Amino acid sequence: HLLVALGLIAAGDPVIADPQPAAINVLPPGQYHESEVPHPDGSSWLALIVKNDQSRLEPVRLRITQVYDPIVDNDEKGPHTGKIVTTEPALNAMLLVQGAVLREGAVKSAAVAGSKTGLAEKTISFESSTYTLSVSSGCGQEKSPCQWILSQGGKTQMLHEIYVTNAEDNALDTDSPNTGIVWAGDLDGDQRLDLILDVSNHYNSVADLKVFLSSQAKQDQLVGEAGTFHAVGC
Repeated sequence: HLLVALGLIAAGDPVIADPQPAAINVLPPGQYHESEVPHPDGSSWLALIVKNDQSRLEPVRLRITQVYDPIVDNDEKGPHTGKIVTTEPALNAMLLVQGAVLREGAVKSAAVAGSKTGLAEKTISFESSTYTLSVSSGCGQEKSPCQWILSQGGKTQMLHEIYVTNAEDNALDTDSPNTGIVWAGDLDGDQRLDLILDVSNHYNSVADLKVFLSSQAKQDQLVGEAGTFHAVGC
């Protein structure tokens, strides 16, 4: 290390490693504030297309149009900082993803029993395995974060901590209609379950996405966090 060589770090001092970069980028089509879309216009992405329970990744070019952002911009005449995200060719994409672990072509979807949205327990069937996505016991009864837990074959993994409120009917409530499973299946082609979750806990979250890939799992994990996207409204 250069600083060690120069004698600027004493022996035994901790060296802080650089954080690991995300394995993939994820970006839903839509309109966002400038800082929420740092990616360049014309860059190469894969569009996740879902139709009739069939999923595929199609190569596209990212197209960004500058528009008036009423929250940030001072004048409707410009300059404009808002960004509308579309693709070329124009496709009805659920999400745009980008990363070396992904390949274009058909991807296998998983079956989710019941509604994909909300915090109620969800059963996910993929290949010959059954997974459960649930919140920790006592969730919503105290002002503390709930753990969102993925389980399969006796193995459990905490994916995310999320704050919720106790609704009047005693149902779990995150104040966000987006919370839940966005997509489940094999995104990275290793024949194991991957998940795209929206972990929004507030109505003003346009999206708060986390991508979990089995290929990024560490020892004793089912999946590893591979990418995130966060956007807010007004």
